[in-house]
Amino acid sequence: MARPTILAEIEDREVWQWTAEEVARAIEAGILKDAQQFELIEGRLIKKMAKGEKHIRVHSLLFRALMAVFGPEFDIRSEAPLSVSHVTEPEPDLLVVPADFVPEESGRPRASQGLLAIEIAVTSQKGDLRWKRDLYAQGGLPEYWVIDVDTRRAFVHRRPIDGEYRSIEILHENDELPGLGIPLGDVLPKV
Repeated sequence: MARPTILAEIEDREVWQWTAEEVARAIEAGILKDAQQFELIEGRLIKKMAKGEKHIRVHSLLFRALMAVFGPEFDIRSEAPLSVSHVTEPEPDLLVVPADFVPEESGRPRASQGLLAIEIAVTSQKGDLRWKRDLYAQGGLPEYWVIDVDTRRAFVHRRPIDGEYRSIEILHENDELPGLGIPLGDVLPKV
């Protein structure tokens, strides 16, 4: 008979739930030295996925496109926390917020203050199109894109109502990215 794993034996014990404030204090105290490798999701520190060359290239091209369109009235943030709740601060690959946003106590923008969050999915499609989408919708983020590098599609989510996006548009590589004036294919690696 197989023995249960250690984690299975202790699974009924209480798991420490972090708040954004506690994470910030732990970082300041030097307790969380590799804090940039994690994001706070529903009270848990979740390790972020490593970024490969495809991801880095798409990120760079999208960042430049966003910078060209949005003026100094907006901040284009890269992997910066976005406050969905006091226990959830995902870090989208790219985030557009008004430069004059009024931050939460943590100093971060609230999801509802964001204009657009973008996740670049090379190996993270499932999570980006499910639980991250749901988090952003629950936080009231007006627009959320998932750039699926392998299928060469973009999923554009809009109109969050009652924690769900009511409009989802699928773009293909010849379709123009909303507001950027360039086709999706221009920000994807050449095949």
